[in-house]
Amino acid sequence: MAHILMPDLYFKPEHTQAAIKALVDETKHSIEVEPGVLYFDLMQSKLDPNIVHVYAVYRDEAALAFHQKQQHYIALMANLSKWFAKPPNLRVAHSAKPGDDHWEKFAVEKAKRLKA
Repeated sequence: MAHILMPDLYFKPEHTQAAIKALVDETKHSIEVEPGVLYFDLMQSKLDPNIVHVYAVYRDEAALAFHQKQQHYIALMANLSKWFAKPPNLRVAHSAKPGDDHWEKFAVEKAKRLKA
């Protein structure tokens, strides 16, 4: 079953752009090398540009656990933690529509691309 994280990240204004760059770099890397990382999106709030919303989809909880043990993730979190204005608001979910079948198909196609 797909595991979805939707953290809201609150950055100190002087670190927002560096944080966004670090998040973009790390998410691109994770998508390229980790089969269990299915999708990332980053959104910057129009109401407060120091708030970044993350939408991350993992194949399952094991894929998330694997991701969080990777050196690139550990390094990212060490940097981001210094830049937070306040702790993140973390929301966890599973797909209600179109359902997990959609993400499972996505995972299979991604695995094929990584092997090619």
